Amino acid sequence: MNKRLIIIFSVLAVLVLILVLFCAVFVVSKINVVNTSSELVYSESEIIESSNIKLGLSIFSLSESKVIENIEAAFPLIKVDSVSRYFPNTVEIKISKRVEVFALEYNGVYLALDKELKVLNTFTDLTKTDDIVLLKNFIINDTTKKASELISYKLPDSTGGVLGYIISSAEKFNFIEKGFAGFFESITFNSDGYIDLKTRQGITFLFQNIQDETSIYNQFASCYSVFQNNLNDSQKKFGYLIWQGSDKGWVHQINRDIAQ
Repeated sequence: MNKRLIIIFSVLAVLVLILVLFCAVFVVSKINVVNTSSELVYSESEIIESSNIKLGLSIFSLSESKVIENIEAAFPLIKVDSVSRYFPNTVEIKISKRVEVFALEYNGVYLALDKELKVLNTFTDLTKTDDIVLLKNFIINDTTKKASELISYKLPDSTGGVLGYIISSAEKFNFIEKGFAGFFESITFNSDGYIDLKTRQGITFLFQNIQDETSIYNQFASCYSVFQNNLNDSQKKFGYLIWQGSDKGWVHQINRDIAQ
């Protein structure tokens, strides 16, 4: 009996020792910040403080989503790309700079948005920005807040995902963030079921507003191919590229008449 008790107590003692060592070793004692953008001027200590990660915290208790939420709420221009745990005691936070891609008129001013529709700042004069895409007929249901109160807030996508499909399609052709904004001047979501994508060269691409990623990509790919290969420099400065049925394909025309 005594031998059995000794074995039980020995096992318990070993388990307690393992638990103590576990708690002592697997705690956060080092936090690294990897800044992939030279344009971000925040210090490592500012990022760490805003993350609200406490030294001595069990590395298993760390909430990556909460760390991202804390940092991005404190610094609207920062995108937290990843929060990684490296055992036994290190946390790495990788950050980059959010890029202004869209402008949206709101209560007399403009909201500057990144491609995820996060509000980065506000401005009043659209004519001074030649590298941002104006969104037209993009709906914000709640307009009671001041524009300044929306900074760091992500707007709901009123297009049912279509805007995101346009962005992802454009990225496959290397129109990424500023490249996208450098090519397109405005995007208008019309009540007739079509989307006007006006280029900075002057011509407008006309897409069917279909909430399907493959459909949007196919329209983008075929329309852009015609733009690149079938139009001369003069034609690219005016009119519309419109899909006029499988028999005609993409047609360059002066007016916006759509075949029914």
